[in-house]
Amino acid sequence: MRVLAGRRSPPARSLLAGSMDGVARRLQLLKHGKNLQDVAMFGSLKPAVMRQLAMKMQDVSFAPGEVVVLQGDPGDSMYVVQEGSCTVDFSRSSAASARSSLEAPPDLLPGAVFGELALLTGEPRSATIAAGAEGARAVKLMSADVKPILDNAWGGDAELDRRKQMLASCSLFKYLTQGELLLLATLVEPVTFGEEQEEIVTEGKLGDCMYIVEKGRPKVFIKGVGMVKVSAHLSRLVLRACGG
Repeated sequence: MRVLAGRRSPPARSLLAGSMDGVARRLQLLKHGKNLQDVAMFGSLKPAVMRQLAMKMQDVSFAPGEVVVLQGDPGDSMYVVQEGSCTVDFSRSSAASARSSLEAPPDLLPGAVFGELALLTGEPRSATIAAGAEGARAVKLMSADVKPILDNAWGGDAELDRRKQMLASCSLFKYLTQGELLLLATLVEPVTFGEEQEEIVTEGKLGDCMYIVEKGRPKVFIKGVGMVKVSAHLSRLVLRACGG
C-alpha cells in the first residue's frame, strides 16, 4: 500500500504562501473599500472604480505628536483615520485671530476624513494636522495615484467645472466656497428621462435627492390643482422644490 506523505515540498510551500498573500490582499482591499465609504465625494462612483481606488490606498502610522500634514504645504494626499486621533491647528492661518475666542477644533477620530480637496486641486493645506497623544493609524490616497482614475470616472476637470458652475447658479449653494462647490460637484450624477410622462419625483413620497434641469422642461402636477405651467428659467428650481 502506498501512502502519500504530508511533508510539504518547497514548491508547495511557495504556492501556499502565495495563496495566503492573495487572501491577505483581498481582505485588505475589502477593508480599504469600507474606508472609502466614509468619503462623501466618492458616493457616486461605481463599485469597479471604488475597487481601483482601494488598490491605491496605503496604510500609514504616526507617532504621538508627529505631523501628518503641515499648513501651507502643497496638498497631494488625503487620509482616513483608522485608530487613535489627530489634532487640528489653524494657528498659522490669517483668520487665526478671528478664531482665538472660539473653542479649539475637535480632534479627528477614527472614520474622520481630511485632505480630500487636495486630490482635486492640490491647494495648500489649510491647517496643520498631527497625531494625537496615543499616535494615529490611517489610510492614505496620493493624488498622483488616483487623479487619473477620478478624471476617467468624472469626465475630467472640464466636466467638474461645468457641474460646479451649474451648482453655483442655484441660490441654495450661493454661499459655498469654490472648494465646497467642487466637492459637491463630485456628487452630481447625470440622469436622463427620455419617455413622455416618465415620473421623476412623486408628490407625497420622501425626497432623498435633488435635481437641476440641464435640458428640456419638466411638467409639474399637483393634486387638486393639475398641471402647473412652469417657465423655462424657473424649471431649474421646480424639481429641487419637488424633490426635497
